[in-house]
Amino acid sequence: MNFWQLLLKDLCSLWGGSKEERYQLKNLSAFSFPEELATILTIAQTYFPEGGYLVNPFALLLAIREAERGRKGLEFGIMIAKDTDLQIQTCYTARTVINNLERYLKQVDTPGEDGFIAFLGARYAPLEADNDPTGLNRHWVKNVTYWYYQFRR
Repeated sequence: MNFWQLLLKDLCSLWGGSKEERYQLKNLSAFSFPEELATILTIAQTYFPEGGYLVNPFALLLAIREAERGRKGLEFGIMIAKDTDLQIQTCYTARTVINNLERYLKQVDTPGEDGFIAFLGARYAPLEADNDPTGLNRHWVKNVTYWYYQFRR
């Protein structure tokens, strides 16, 4: 086990249960940024302290991180918080998920995970955005959905 896996295991033991039980996650070995896991999941725990969400917020944050693959200071692609740190990027992303989940639930009759990811994508990575001159945002929903289901148990 590497240092980050051991740290995550220790953090999970503080909350009880294994990381898989606590966060309802799978396939964490596929996450490309293992050194960020403890930070992302700890911050997610403060924003999503209870279960019962339409989506698994832990899996969704990891999926967004995988899809964005941003450099240091832009890990989650949050332009308003550009050149900050991982903690601030994660907090902005968690708050964005919460705000859009509230909007989504008010607007749809039959909510679903895939529908929410598409709804979130229209705001998080809008098509034809000024800061997306090469049109990469068109892949955001597909990529986040793929990674979401890789991590969600």
